[in-house]
Amino acid sequence: MTEENLYPQLKDIKNFTLKFRADNLGECLFDIVRTHKIDVVEFQFKYSRYLRFIDIKKLRLLCVAGCTVSGFDKSISHRLLKKFDYRICVSNDLVQRYKKIPSKSFSIIYNCIDPKPRLWSFNNPKKAIHISRISDEYKIRISGFVDFCRAKDIPFEIAGDRESESAKRVIDRLQRIYKIPDSAFIGSIDTLPFLKENINYYLFVAGCGHIALEAGCLGIPVFITSAISSIPPVFLTPDNINYFLDRNFTIREREVIPINPLIIDSPSSMEEASICIHKS
Repeated sequence: MTEENLYPQLKDIKNFTLKFRADNLGECLFDIVRTHKIDVVEFQFKYSRYLRFIDIKKLRLLCVAGCTVSGFDKSISHRLLKKFDYRICVSNDLVQRYKKIPSKSFSIIYNCIDPKPRLWSFNNPKKAIHISRISDEYKIRISGFVDFCRAKDIPFEIAGDRESESAKRVIDRLQRIYKIPDSAFIGSIDTLPFLKENINYYLFVAGCGHIALEAGCLGIPVFITSAISSIPPVFLTPDNINYFLDRNFTIREREVIPINPLIIDSPSSMEEASICIHKS
């Protein structure tokens, strides 16, 4: 159940579209659970605000109710989490940010992906690609990627749905600031099949979170973009990969990030990063 489903990977799965801020959200959810005899409802959230419309205790009379917390929000409390049958967090680092919630409240299940053969090898590719949602939430990340590519004179593409109002607004802003041609925005892609098909076309893949896993499992060098304008993006390297493994491959805080600059035009440097990423 989503407010808006723009993911091509999910187009073949039955989807209910609900307004999460509607005051009848709970009753709609209960009707769906009863009608379709749902066994488990798992909430995936970074922000818990819409849960005020749902009586979790009532929901648990109908099915198992759990949650996966994938971001930090001060309104997520121990009192709220105790209402669920189970609680999952995507990294130990994220659990530590919830200082008032006992760590034993969560089960840690890291994001993961099936391993694949390392297909990428350095053959002097020229272009980079950024893969993410194109939205206000990601505009700082995309801008950091564009700044880096422009500074290094690297051609680039930006993948992500471009039809939503938020995407159109961000694209318009990026084009006004950077004079990016319309052809650079290539629209939505199914990441793993797309990267396999274009394995020797890209010098590196930029993004965060699951994108690092999808590119990394093929051995493509990964550029972690930053959510903070004052902190530059960094490449995954043998020196910092353990740091990022427990941060879900994101930069969200002003921390000292281990940086080993990747020499992007050096075959040995790029191959070393490729092997390390794939192995991890």
